[in-house]
Amino acid sequence: MFNELTCLSTKKRSHLSARTFLQTFLFPLLVTQICFAQGSWTKIGDMTENRFGHTVDELNGKLYVVGGVHTETSTYPRTTLVYDRSSGEWTQIPLANNKIRNCHTSCIVDGKMYVMGGNDSSSTLSTMDMFDPSTGEWVSKNSMSTDRGLAACASIEGKIYVMGGMHMNEFSGLSTVEVYNTTNDIWMQVADMPTNRWGHSAVALNGKIYVFGGRSANYPYTSVEMYDAQTNTWTTKSNMPTARYCLTTCVLGDNIFAIGGWFFSGGGPFYDKVEIYNPESDEWLTECPLPVTRAVLASIVLDGKIYVYGGARTGHPCIGTSAIYELSYDDIFAQQPYVDKPYTRKNIDSVLFRTRFSNIYNHPFTPRLIHANSDSTQIDSLTLFDDGIHGDSLANDGLYGGYIPSRQIEDFYFLSVSTIDNQTNKYYNTPDRCRFTTAGPVVLDSISYTKTSTNYSVKTFLRNQSTNTTITKASVKLICDDPWVLPISSNVRTLSNIPPGGITSNTFSSFSVNYIESLFPGYFNFKVEIMSDDWTYWVDSMQVIITGVDDEVTVPSAFKLEQNFPNPFNPTTTMRFGIPEKGNVKLSVLNILGEEIRVLLNGEKDAGYHSIDFNGSDLTSGVYFYRIQVVDPSSSSGQVFIDTKKMLLLK
Repeated sequence: MFNELTCLSTKKRSHLSARTFLQTFLFPLLVTQICFAQGSWTKIGDMTENRFGHTVDELNGKLYVVGGVHTETSTYPRTTLVYDRSSGEWTQIPLANNKIRNCHTSCIVDGKMYVMGGNDSSSTLSTMDMFDPSTGEWVSKNSMSTDRGLAACASIEGKIYVMGGMHMNEFSGLSTVEVYNTTNDIWMQVADMPTNRWGHSAVALNGKIYVFGGRSANYPYTSVEMYDAQTNTWTTKSNMPTARYCLTTCVLGDNIFAIGGWFFSGGGPFYDKVEIYNPESDEWLTECPLPVTRAVLASIVLDGKIYVYGGARTGHPCIGTSAIYELSYDDIFAQQPYVDKPYTRKNIDSVLFRTRFSNIYNHPFTPRLIHANSDSTQIDSLTLFDDGIHGDSLANDGLYGGYIPSRQIEDFYFLSVSTIDNQTNKYYNTPDRCRFTTAGPVVLDSISYTKTSTNYSVKTFLRNQSTNTTITKASVKLICDDPWVLPISSNVRTLSNIPPGGITSNTFSSFSVNYIESLFPGYFNFKVEIMSDDWTYWVDSMQVIITGVDDEVTVPSAFKLEQNFPNPFNPTTTMRFGIPEKGNVKLSVLNILGEEIRVLLNGEKDAGYHSIDFNGSDLTSGVYFYRIQVVDPSSSSGQVFIDTKKMLLLK
């Protein structure tokens, strides 16, 4: 993990930002002051050197920027930059044994800084060094059993957990986890991470460790995994919205911030993205981005603010930077906003919204929920309550809620939260933190798969069930949590607009689903998250049973009997049906009296779509019906699906 730096004091700031000037000199003249409570970034200064691949920690009011790489010329500092927060001065001390270390990881435990792993100029390291600020000396500790660079670490109850990483030029990555006990200088190994990864980041929060992103030999991950030290188990959590590695993470309040990073070393890009994960709800939000793109950077939280230090600003060869950026918030703003249904049925469903508030000065305030439509027109405003009767759990527990009445038309709705500080008359607004829609739903219509030599190539087909709304800026994420399935890399696909009643085409590239053959039971449990404008509104799932054929197979999500084509017909037509699982299928033709006059099919069929041709040359012109009956061969309850459609024979 690339740990974290700190801020310059106001003594070192050369000028006030425009925002600070307005707040300091202009706002006191106003009766009501308007601020935007979504966080804002400000460049507050520079380190004395360019660095990337460094770590930053705070000890006794001083910030220690350890190691890293200077510039694109790959010069390696043998020093630690030290920033004294009280004096605003920078100094330097040597690294342990005056040796090079970069792309390492570090932790603070009991007032001491532990630095481990990383690279020197030619190899990965297993060594650990401890810095004691009381003596100003480095002390060598026992080494890890595995040398690793670009690993991540976090500490819980005096123990340091070092996770993953890579050996020099071995890009497959590691999944092993080593734990260091600071009381007895002993390393031991615990349960491996589910995913081999390097260039990831990790933090500890509420006794759990969360690991974000990283990559192996191929593309970066979106995956997030949580480690429970009490049970020595790993759990998969909701994916980051953006796949990346060489990012930094830090904890502010109850949320984890994932900042910056890299998409792919072969072609970039570097990211300015800031995404916020709430472990309690297992949900992600998007924060305003960094003013710059950065990877292999460091972050730290001090005094309720996030500080980002240095990092690289371009790909190979990397170019280091020295800039320090601060993310700060206004006094009263909404946090952890939540809607119970991102998709709601028009004229039927109400929506529950709830949120907590950051209120660092504990001022009395009045909160309101503002919602606008897709044209950014405000259409309603309602008061939020903490009284225990507005979907807000208990009275006076700090959780505010309110119910949005059902919407009458298909549209997308944007929710903002405003607050008025009743003591200072300041007005704050947290814009566009939640959305919901009455358009759709967009559902999983079918899945196709093709067996390759090493995996299954999978495509998803989505149906827009809207009456009159086209889904724009659409994308789909494929998820499979089966234990025999390896993480799906690059698991998001951008789609064309989906018109009302339309189905997505098969023109986009497929997903590669790799699996462990010895564990594979013959089926996959797929989930899809369907997005518009990068917001997930619809979620669907489907089990796909593999039939063992080599050709492409398309499996519907439900039993379907399609309209015959052509219709009217003379004298032949085709009937098509789909079944999501193997079953006994009977397809028959009925006359106008409902009497069965022809059996076209009566036997077992595999999951997928099937077509049957019908020749009515021996029949008279008129109305006929065709009926499908599907029976699950393993079921004792009989038929599970019946449907009938009308057709017209014209001679």
